[in-house]
Amino acid sequence: LTSIFKSSSTIFTIDIWQRFRTNAPQWELLIVGRVFTLILVVISILWIPIISIAQGGRLFDYIQAVQSFLAPPICAIYLLAILWKRINEEGAFWGLICGLIIGLIRFIWEFSYVVPSCELLHTDQRPAAIKFHFLYFAILLFVLTCLITITISLLTRPIPEQCLYGLNIFDLNNPLKPTPIPTKIDPSNKNAKYYFKVICSWICGVEKSKDGNNQANALITMPPLAAESAFWRRICNINGIFILAFCAFLWAFFTDYRIDKLYKSL
Repeated sequence: LTSIFKSSSTIFTIDIWQRFRTNAPQWELLIVGRVFTLILVVISILWIPIISIAQGGRLFDYIQAVQSFLAPPICAIYLLAILWKRINEEGAFWGLICGLIIGLIRFIWEFSYVVPSCELLHTDQRPAAIKFHFLYFAILLFVLTCLITITISLLTRPIPEQCLYGLNIFDLNNPLKPTPIPTKIDPSNKNAKYYFKVICSWICGVEKSKDGNNQANALITMPPLAAESAFWRRICNINGIFILAFCAFLWAFFTDYRIDKLYKSL
């Protein structure tokens, strides 16, 4: 849950809040992220009764179903961003928004029905789209998000090349550093709004910056990558492929498992 809260807070702060507050300073983004995390915690507590009645009360199945509805768009954007330089902000944003909306529609639609028990499975009146297994839907949603992101990225202007040095998986050894995008920080006037910001900063534990302009203009230096042996790199890649293949086999094997089939075999 901690990783989900942090990821959701980052997405809301960077992709949504900064569209309305383009010149928001770092301390404001930090406060917004923490407040949004607090809201997610409250919603999670209020969501517990729904979890108890969803998926027949099976918590693990519920968690996997929710992740299958919401995680594929994030995974698709992340993989496309590190594998292809042509992906830009517009494509990533609209691909993520469309994927999350589609997943949210399937989420609300599916959990608006009650899953019957195995003994009453023949009375299941749910639509065929709802009976479509959530793991197969995750694959479909992943592919759809990739298509939307690639299409919009190709129809809009690309990110300048100098801003992408060393940020692609095939360009990690580039000695050139990416050009940072400059941001403007508005000077704060000591009025009621200023003191309100000071109080919020103190409550949220934000350290006061002595020289914000110098910090904003400072170049962020990236630490050098650690040397990696070619032999151990191949070993790690082979082990990673083996583990992923084994996990995919287990998921596919147990996807269509039903208790009523076990009774029929007996």
